[in-house]
Amino acid sequence: MHDVMEKSARWLIVIGVGEEGEQGLTPAAKNALANATYIFGARRLLDKVAPSTACTLPWPSPLSKGMDALLRLRHTPHVVVLVSGDPFHYGLGGWLVERIPLHEMTVIPGVSSISHACAQMGWLQQHTLVLSLHGRDETSLYRVLEHGQHVLVLTSDAEAPHRLAGMLCAVGFGRSHITLLEALGGDQQRCRRLQADQWQGVLGQQDLHSLNIMALELTADYPDRCHGLAAGRPDELFENDGQITRSDVRAMTLAHLRPHPGERLWDLGAGSGAIAIEWLRAGPEMVAVAVERHLARCEIIQRNAQRFGVPHLQLFEHDLHTGTAILDAQPSPDAVFIGGGASHALVDYCMSRLTYYGRLVVNAVTLETEQLLYELHKQHGGQLTRVAMEYVEPLGRMRGWKPARTITQWCWQQTGPVSSTRR
Repeated sequence: MHDVMEKSARWLIVIGVGEEGEQGLTPAAKNALANATYIFGARRLLDKVAPSTACTLPWPSPLSKGMDALLRLRHTPHVVVLVSGDPFHYGLGGWLVERIPLHEMTVIPGVSSISHACAQMGWLQQHTLVLSLHGRDETSLYRVLEHGQHVLVLTSDAEAPHRLAGMLCAVGFGRSHITLLEALGGDQQRCRRLQADQWQGVLGQQDLHSLNIMALELTADYPDRCHGLAAGRPDELFENDGQITRSDVRAMTLAHLRPHPGERLWDLGAGSGAIAIEWLRAGPEMVAVAVERHLARCEIIQRNAQRFGVPHLQLFEHDLHTGTAILDAQPSPDAVFIGGGASHALVDYCMSRLTYYGRLVVNAVTLETEQLLYELHKQHGGQLTRVAMEYVEPLGRMRGWKPARTITQWCWQQTGPVSSTRR
């Protein structure tokens, strides 16, 4: 009985359509279209597969207006929404299920453009990175630039491949091969392969299809200068005015912050933004908020975020000594790093806001902040560590050890449920 009721509640049918149109539809999709009363979708998809017997409703701009019209038909039988390819792979599926319960839908996915692209390239999907730049800052490309990586880039328009090829050359990946995949699966499908540094001479002035994917075989011009996937990237890669957590300490700090997929970090007293930036580079769904009181450093953080391909870093210019109001409106963090300006009041506030099993790391270089960390460790426990490092540098005609500033680090974890009043 439950299964019958559930099926009867499925008034909406979501169908994935490729460039090949009706030829690529499954029998179930063809049957749903034949019985459809209303069909929503982009005009090009409606033109490909919508039967003349149904009422067609092109998506307006903004999409929210179309959703209003769709919801007015709720529980009307045989309502269809057409989407490109696989609805749940960079498609409208996620947007739809945020507004309509999944149990009210029947989803018939089509072949995604990613599947088409990997088939053309002979790449295993599980070994291929996918980056969508639809409606996103194109400097996000920099996050995936690693020597030897295969990346599929979903572009936003016909001009994007020209811009992205230039970006690859500008940051030392001009030897990378680009395969431009246009209108995959359709009559206008075209595939062309060339090096990024040859792009302007070959394709620079050509008109490209607006539906295109760039398959990147990344090759660094100087592979020995690449620094890999691990945290603790060299300090010289970050613009800074001296206020930066050094690479060795940064790697240790991020190890204690323990980023997990989709988690949120607060980087307070952010300096160069290096901690927040490396946190965001741990995965595409990571979230970070950086707070820095100096305007000049905020500008440095913004430039570093662009350079490292994480323009979605949320940055606030604010002096936390004047209060934490700027953080009150923020969702609770899973991890907090205090790299500058630690105080008892700020630490207490962060501890009260951390999620269940949230982590707090505070680094100190001054005696005053070190004394604060001794007191916090005595009061709350956690892990207290002193880190002293020395580096070999020239000493006259010879070499000698030069000590770096000693770092005292306190790490603490929220081990009890956080009440809603504290959140």
